[in-house]
Amino acid sequence: MKKIMTLCILLFAIISNNGFTKVIWDKNKNQWYDTRSGMYYDQVRKLWYNPRTGHTARPGGYNSSNNNSLNDNENKNSGSAQNTNVSSSLNEIVNGFNQIHRKYGVRVHYRRFRPSRYARRYTRWQYLTNADNVKLKKLGKILIRVFNKYPVDFIRKTKLRAIALVKNMSVQGQKRGAMPDAYGEVLYLSTSIVLSYSKTYTEHVIHHEYYHMIEQQFNGSMYYKDPRWVSLNVPGTRYGRGGMYMRNPSIAWKKHPAKGFVNGYSTSAVEEDKAEVFAFLMTPDEYRKVLKWMRTDLVLRAKFNYMKRFLYGKSKEFTESYFNRNARLN
Repeated sequence: MKKIMTLCILLFAIISNNGFTKVIWDKNKNQWYDTRSGMYYDQVRKLWYNPRTGHTARPGGYNSSNNNSLNDNENKNSGSAQNTNVSSSLNEIVNGFNQIHRKYGVRVHYRRFRPSRYARRYTRWQYLTNADNVKLKKLGKILIRVFNKYPVDFIRKTKLRAIALVKNMSVQGQKRGAMPDAYGEVLYLSTSIVLSYSKTYTEHVIHHEYYHMIEQQFNGSMYYKDPRWVSLNVPGTRYGRGGMYMRNPSIAWKKHPAKGFVNGYSTSAVEEDKAEVFAFLMTPDEYRKVLKWMRTDLVLRAKFNYMKRFLYGKSKEFTESYFNRNARLN
C-alpha cells in the first residue's frame, strides 16, 4: 500500500509537469524508475536522480541542471554558507560514487540498501542519514581516491558488486571499521574509521578488507591457508588463532616485529598476513617503509614479490612501474 501511494504521488507530480511518463519498480535497486528520463527516486533524500549524469530533481519536475540540494532542510532558512558548502561538496562526492559505478560497475551505497543473508546474520550497523553528511564526505573522499587506483579489469574479475558506507558497525559483537561480505560481494566501510584514525590507516583498511574478497574469488575462501605462502616463512614459524583474537593494539600494530612480517597483526593468520602485505603494497606511505625493511629482510621481500606476481597474473597493469607510481617513487 505504501508503494502504491508513493507511486500515485510521483506520477501526479511528473505528469502535471512533463506530460505522459512511465514509472516502474526496479527490484534490483529497490527504487522507482522513470523510463522516460532515466531517473530513480531516492526516498531517503526525497528526490529524483540520474546515476549516469549525477543530475537530481525534486518531485514536481525534471530539469537538466544539477541540483546540489541533498537535504530537504538545507533549502529552508539556509542563509549560512556552511549549509551551502556541505551540500555542494556532498554533490561532488555523490558524483564521484557515480563515476565509480560507471567505471567499474560497482555501486556505492550511502543510504539504505538490501544486504545479503550473510551480512544480516553476522553484522549489525546503522544506515547513514543527513546528520552524517560531514562524516560521509570525509570517508567518501578517501574511498574515491583509493578505489580509482585499481585497474578496471581487475575489479571486474573480483566480482565486487557494491561498497556500503554505514556507521556503528559490529561483526559478531565486535566493533569494526570494515567488513568484507565475500558472499554478497559487498565491502562494508564504517564512518568510525575516519573519526579515530589517519587517512593512511583508512586507506590501509580499505585495501586489507578488499583483499579478503579477492582471496575468496580467486582461491575459493577468505581463509585460504596458502601452502606456498607459508613456505616462504622462516622454518618453524607459527601463526596465531586468527585476526578476530588479535585485539591488543600494542601487539597488533607493532611494525616489522619479526622477519617476514609487516606488523603484529600479520602474525595472527595466513589470510591476515597476505591481506596486510597487499594493504602495505597498495598504501604509498606504508610501501615506502617496506622498501627499507626489504633491504635486509629477504623473507619479506619474497612475500611482496609473491604478491606482485599473483596480482600481475590477474591484471597486466600491476607492473613494477605501477607500484612505483602508486608509492610516488618515480
